[in-house]
Amino acid sequence: MSLRCAAGGKVGRRGSGSWQETIARPGTLWLCPIGIHEDSIRMTSNIPEVFHLYLSRQQFDTLSREEWDRPFSPEAIHYLAGIEDDLIRQLCNSILSELREETSGGKLLVETMSLALCAHLAHSYSGQPRKRAATGTKPDGLDGARLQRVLDYVRDNPDGDLSVADLASVACLSRYHFARAFQKAVGLPPHRYVSEQRLVLARRLLAESSEPLAQVALTCRFSSQANFTKAFHRAAGISPGQYRVAAQPLSVVQGS
Repeated sequence: MSLRCAAGGKVGRRGSGSWQETIARPGTLWLCPIGIHEDSIRMTSNIPEVFHLYLSRQQFDTLSREEWDRPFSPEAIHYLAGIEDDLIRQLCNSILSELREETSGGKLLVETMSLALCAHLAHSYSGQPRKRAATGTKPDGLDGARLQRVLDYVRDNPDGDLSVADLASVACLSRYHFARAFQKAVGLPPHRYVSEQRLVLARRLLAESSEPLAQVALTCRFSSQANFTKAFHRAAGISPGQYRVAAQPLSVVQGS
């Protein structure tokens, strides 16, 4: 997806003998499925910022196994340029936002967006349309017991390397079904709920321990103290250091 580009610029590309030429604008989308070799790409003007999102074959294998009635090959997705698809843009922009401003639930966000994108591409841009697999033995949603197991698991392991696959396993649901069912039951996607629980953990560590801020950041699954500080300030309105000063006795703060 193009993010910034010169007005009127064109992109030409050839993949597996098919030549395509598209006027590039912010938000222009290109699809290049697995198995397509592009032997020529030409641009009439600079496109200084482009977002490339790669989906592995393994993700489509998971889609086949969990959601569709027979194996799905990603090679069946069409080689297309200049398509208009707001859903793809929204999914890409959600991932871009995470890359630009890290949250503690970024891993789950990217996993959820990737699952949604795989399913959308298979359904809308495939030469092999499939019906969803029969769900006769699958629950229609997260019943109270399953939901409580997931909530307890997150609350007990906010510092764990959680994934959608982990949470779906706790609920005994497929990853695709779990992501939809969790949001319907809780009102939040899995990554948002996990982020909130990690913010609760961060506040507790800041208030009750003398752990260095860098260690608090790592415990709450941030890649750096700087990213933790930015995310904490966005959520709490003050920096982690300011929160610690306000929450801890003076003697503990001086010893940190």
